[in-house]
Amino acid sequence: MDCRSPSDCMETLIRIYENFLLNKDNTSLEYTLDELLKFIDQLFDLSALTYNEKAHGYTAHGKAWFKGKLHAHLRRIAASNV
Repeated sequence: MDCRSPSDCMETLIRIYENFLLNKDNTSLEYTLDELLKFIDQLFDLSALTYNEKAHGYTAHGKAWFKGKLHAHLRRIAASNV
C-alpha cells in the first residue's frame, strides 16, 4: 500500500484489520489494542519506507515502528473524542 503519511498508514492498517474481522466473523467489530498488535505480529512481511530529509534517502521500518505509531495514533484519536 502507498500512504501519504504515517497517520494515513495507520488508518489503512486499521481498516485492513477490521476487514479481516468482518470476513472472519460478520457480526462484531469489537477488538482490543492487544488483539490488533497480535494481528500485526502474525503478518509475515510488514515494513515501511519513510523519507528522511537529513539523510536524503529512505529509512526502513519494521513491525515495532508500526506498533509504536499505531499506539500513538489511537491515543490521538481517543484524546480528540473526549
